[in-house]
Amino acid sequence: MHDPQARPPYRCIAARELRALLAAAPAPRVIDIREPHEWRLGRLEGAECLPLSELRRWWLTLDPETPLVFCCQRGNRSRALCQALAAVGFTALWDVAGGVEGCEGAG
Repeated sequence: MHDPQARPPYRCIAARELRALLAAAPAPRVIDIREPHEWRLGRLEGAECLPLSELRRWWLTLDPETPLVFCCQRGNRSRALCQALAAVGFTALWDVAGGVEGCEGAG
C-alpha cells in the first residue's frame, strides 16, 4: 500500500541547494553520469565522471549508505538512476534538478 506520508527515496535539489550541500561537512560524492564527450563540454566543480553507459562496471563499487549526488545534462538520466538505486536499497541520494544546464543557468 502506498503511504503518501512516506519519505521519497531520493531528493531533487536545485543549484543553490547543491552549493549548500557541498559546503557541508562531510560533502557528498558528486557523480556526473554523462558520457565523456559531454563531460568535456563543462561540468560541476568537484564532480567525477562515471558514464551511465558503463553503469554495470561501476555501480557495485558504490556504498548504498554514502551520500551521493547524481547529475547529467538536464536531469532526466540522473533522476532515472536515483529511482533505480533507491529501489535496490540506496538511502542517501540527490538528483540535481535541471542537470548541469540548470546549474550553469543558475550561476
